[in-house]
Amino acid sequence: MTFKRVMTKLLMLASLLMLLSGCGSSGTVITETVRDPVPNTWTVPVQAPSLSGTFGEYIAQCEAAIKQSNADKRQIREWSESE
Repeated sequence: MTFKRVMTKLLMLASLLMLLSGCGSSGTVITETVRDPVPNTWTVPVQAPSLSGTFGEYIAQCEAAIKQSNADKRQIREWSESE
């Protein structure tokens, strides 16, 4: 094949590709992530430990607050993994 013939075929192929590119649809794709809202019980603030009472009572209240917070976090992890 001669150089002229190869160039002619390439030009024809390029023209065909340009014509075919107009055949595609120009529709718009919209992606939307829909999630259930987080249960209200998970967003209730943890009650701050009271400074009244004995030191032992204060420590017990701190432990209870941490346990409640950790339980909420565990539930959120389980909820998010179930999606």
